[in-house]
Amino acid sequence: MRTSFHANHCICPVCRNKLDHPDKTLHQQINLIMSQMNAHQRRLFAAFQAQQLGHGGITRMAEITGLDRKTIRKGLREIT
Repeated sequence: MRTSFHANHCICPVCRNKLDHPDKTLHQQINLIMSQMNAHQRRLFAAFQAQQLGHGGITRMAEITGLDRKTIRKGLREIT
C-alpha cells in the first residue's frame, strides 16, 4: 500500500523569491524528510536545525517547516 505525505512549502524570503537559490533545494529536502516523520521527530529535527543556525534559527526553521516557534522551543528544551 502506498502512503502519501504532505510536505510543507517554505515561506522564507529566499523561497518566495522567483530567482533560483541553493537554499530552495535544501528547504524542499528538509520539508520532504520531515513529512515522513512523526510529530516528536519533526520537533526534535527542527530544534536541532534551529540550534545549528544560531541566532534567528527558531524563526527561520518556523518559516521553513511551518512549525510554530513554541514547538521548536519545546524541542530545544528536549535536546539540551
